[in-house]
Amino acid sequence: RLAVGQSFTDAYGTRITTTADAADRVTVQVQRPALPDRQGPQLSVARPKAGGQVRGLVTFEADAWDNTSVVSQVTFFLDGVQVGVGQFSSTAAPKVTWDSTTAADGSVHTIRLRAQDAAGNVTTSSDYTYTVNNAPPTAAFVTPTAGASVQGVVALSIDARAPAVAGSMERVRVLVDGVQI
Repeated sequence: RLAVGQSFTDAYGTRITTTADAADRVTVQVQRPALPDRQGPQLSVARPKAGGQVRGLVTFEADAWDNTSVVSQVTFFLDGVQVGVGQFSSTAAPKVTWDSTTAADGSVHTIRLRAQDAAGNVTTSSDYTYTVNNAPPTAAFVTPTAGASVQGVVALSIDARAPAVAGSMERVRVLVDGVQI
């Protein structure tokens, strides 16, 4: 039993206070403490798409959010080694860039993220894998065939291909005796 003008705090931090006004109306006020944030942030690699191929300079971009507070930075790990810390800003997500030409073609690498919220909760993402494909574009004459003798006006047919990860081929230059035609 709690008398008017008294207060009580229970084992969970809830405080109950009773007051009375001039007309003897009793008011009971209950104050509950804010629940502690025990949930870590959520995070993932936003770009590039996991499981795909990468080439050249690769920018890894993180997506991170928290249930009650702010995630200010994300730490990036490549094959278990820290490669950078990306900061959030009002216009950009955290990101780091890796030069995939330092790795062998066909090699598979993992990116893992770690983020911390304002309450100190830390979350580490699962691994995101990527395969390096820095193979150069290729081009070969279809006609005339290699070693063929030609004269006059000759129609050229060229088979030019770029690796899928590179996108489309921009141009093919043909040189005859070192002179572009």
